[in-house]
Amino acid sequence: MHFVFKYIFFISFVIFFSCNSDLKDNAGLLKSNPTGFYGESYKPDVNYDISSLLNDSDDLIGEIVEVQGRVTEVCPLRGCWVKISDISKKETIRVKVDDGEIIFPLSALDRIINVKGIFKKILFTEEQAINWKVHLAEEKGIPIKPEMVIINEEDLFEFRIDCSSAQIF
Repeated sequence: MHFVFKYIFFISFVIFFSCNSDLKDNAGLLKSNPTGFYGESYKPDVNYDISSLLNDSDDLIGEIVEVQGRVTEVCPLRGCWVKISDISKKETIRVKVDDGEIIFPLSALDRIINVKGIFKKILFTEEQAINWKVHLAEEKGIPIKPEMVIINEEDLFEFRIDCSSAQIF
């Protein structure tokens, strides 16, 4: 009987600290008010809209850019990226941060955001594109088999801003 109590205490201890650890790691993701600066502090100076950035992409790859948009998606697992759209919602771009260095909260959805970072064009092989689509679906809790993914030409690249600073309004 004494052994059973020790075992139950040990299991309870592990569960308690595991859950607290997860809550601590997710604190940024679950932040209720997303307003403020993320990453390096800076003076916002938006110099591109998303449409002009994408239209002039060949000239701007590798450059530091700042754009403003509306958050249309947030990485649901780690807050390590957001997808933002221009005002017309016709053009979107993914904004990626180093995992754990900046955490975009889920509450940022539908908020205005300024982002500053390096503009990149990521090229994918067909296999990488399939894996990327599977990964994005899994982040949303949607199980998908690689053989079910259909790839088209637009799936073989992604424009992205590797973000060092952001401000959410």
